[in-house]
Amino acid sequence: MSEGHSSISPPPKRQRLSKPPVIDLTSQGSEPAAASGKLALVDLTADDRGLSTDAEPDEDAIEHRPMDCGTPCHDTVKLASPDIDSPQIKHPDPIPTTSFCNTIPSPMQLNMISELPMSGNQDTITLAHILGDPLIKECWLFNYLFDVDFILSQFDSDVRHTVRIKIIHGSWRADDMNGIGIAKAASSYPNIENIKAHMPEAFGTHHSKMIIYFRHDGLARVVITTGNFIERDWRMSQAFWCSPLLPLDETSPCPMMAPVGSGLRFQYDLLSYIRHYGSKLNTLHDQLQSYDFAGVRGALVASVPIKQDLMTVEEQRSTAWGHLGLKSILDTVPLNSSASSAHIVSQISSVASVGQAWLQRTFFTSLNTIKRPVGQHKTHAKHSIIFPTSSEIRTCIGGYNSGASIHMKTQSTANMSQVNFLKPMLCHWASTTNSSVKGQLSTLKPRGTTSRAKAPSQVQASGMAKWLASKPSLSQPSHASSTLPTPNENAPRRAKRGPAAPHIKTYIRFTSEACTSIDWAMVTSANLSTQAWGSAPNPNGEVRICSYEIGVVVWPDLWKDEDDDEIKMVPCFLGNGPSAREIELAEHLEKDSQAGNRVSDTVADANTPTAEKMGHSRKKRYIGWRMPYDLPLVPYAADEMPWCATSKYREPDCLGRTWDR
Repeated sequence: MSEGHSSISPPPKRQRLSKPPVIDLTSQGSEPAAASGKLALVDLTADDRGLSTDAEPDEDAIEHRPMDCGTPCHDTVKLASPDIDSPQIKHPDPIPTTSFCNTIPSPMQLNMISELPMSGNQDTITLAHILGDPLIKECWLFNYLFDVDFILSQFDSDVRHTVRIKIIHGSWRADDMNGIGIAKAASSYPNIENIKAHMPEAFGTHHSKMIIYFRHDGLARVVITTGNFIERDWRMSQAFWCSPLLPLDETSPCPMMAPVGSGLRFQYDLLSYIRHYGSKLNTLHDQLQSYDFAGVRGALVASVPIKQDLMTVEEQRSTAWGHLGLKSILDTVPLNSSASSAHIVSQISSVASVGQAWLQRTFFTSLNTIKRPVGQHKTHAKHSIIFPTSSEIRTCIGGYNSGASIHMKTQSTANMSQVNFLKPMLCHWASTTNSSVKGQLSTLKPRGTTSRAKAPSQVQASGMAKWLASKPSLSQPSHASSTLPTPNENAPRRAKRGPAAPHIKTYIRFTSEACTSIDWAMVTSANLSTQAWGSAPNPNGEVRICSYEIGVVVWPDLWKDEDDDEIKMVPCFLGNGPSAREIELAEHLEKDSQAGNRVSDTVADANTPTAEKMGHSRKKRYIGWRMPYDLPLVPYAADEMPWCATSKYREPDCLGRTWDR
């Protein structure tokens, strides 16, 4: 409990092999069998909703297209669903993550995808590991899309028909086919209550993705995730943040002015968020007031449909929402690095028509915010945006169908103007082609580039490759060139998640372009849109937010003890805890970066600190942040374009299908 994020302990009940195991959240797990129920969702375009098409809807409102209304793929092949009892599926054995010194596991965890290699699934979990706890008595589910039968199948089979389940979604209009489908499916189960959140904004969506459950033993838990509660989303890359199990404490105070990042402030902001749903969620609000959130470490960043006044936010009289809420959080996060240029990476699954002015002057201004030491001048961070290309979608596990929930428009003149502005910031989701998951890393320069000049990410890769070559335990000599070794599959900077299309949303501020340590990290439901984060302030100082969103921001000092001399958050790739080789590599690259070399091309000398030497002279602790993508980043080549779900693609995908959307 003391680390502020959680692992689920095995319940005090005998487990049967026929059920998904409820295990520690840092352990391996099995993908639950798929539900046979029909998917209760319908895509909502502006025309479907009776809205003016000359306005711009939120991309999240069209993130999932109906699969049964004019199939876009030719020769559609139904993908087999993972089955925990299937002998064809090999599940990874629990391989403990090697760590040393004083390390803390990642507060974010990734979802297990059975088609990925075992190394890519280490320390991953599934929905069944969260919802399969047989002690759950009541569960509140917040999301945009629901497959009721699928989500019910994730609960323990002994209790799934007795757990009180509350489904909260935003399809509230009487003619909303998505809401009609959810209501019809939910009506088949007397233990499911269908709750419609009122959406006052025409182009807003109820996009928050959260689970809150209460157990028979009096404990509760809050889980924030990135996937819709439909089966196909969980064959894409997703993430979870889980609170500790929260104990009852009816005398627990909930002061507004508790420090940002504390459990008490998290509780206050969560209750503020729930109050925006009105009386329908009064029961949930009253229950959560009676719980002790002291073990939580993290700041809640959320959005609600509202016109927010700047003066109110600045006076800290209420919870701030959207980009203003994010800015108020980051204004308390201390800058612990002396690096001259930070690198902020926004990794999202949808980019709406946001406009250059909003992105640079509003959203990036909030992302750039940080609490600097007295006298230190403000510097502008480098920004990168990770978004998949059509090639990455074509070759991913689900092929083109995975791209139905990934959006960036490229067809009109205005769309292309935005793409051209974003192009220098765009980077690949996967650093290698998905067609050779088990192959070596491809060249680390942008694909299609013929220039001999090195991009910044190449400089980093070159230094890393040479250093790895000098460390036999960290490299594979048989795959390395004698003149310029290339990091191979076993290099510690590969997440091995590239074949799973990204529906995850993360924002990270790396301390430098070397991307070796992290100032803060965020996992959220919010994509890159004004509907999600809020508009620029109008002349009256009001910021308009259209959608419900929810996420968590964490930073190293939340785990710092009085006797810690230094605490760092470092990216980790093949497990939730930073390993010795990941920390050693990070320290080496950071040392070169701080020396002004960006990342050195020279091989580390014999005096490079080793894992055994580090941490003894000073009390130093390392927090992991599980990376869903590879480092260094690979920029788009000049001739590459982002995936566009409304374009046509004639080249067959990995399943032999084309895309005629």
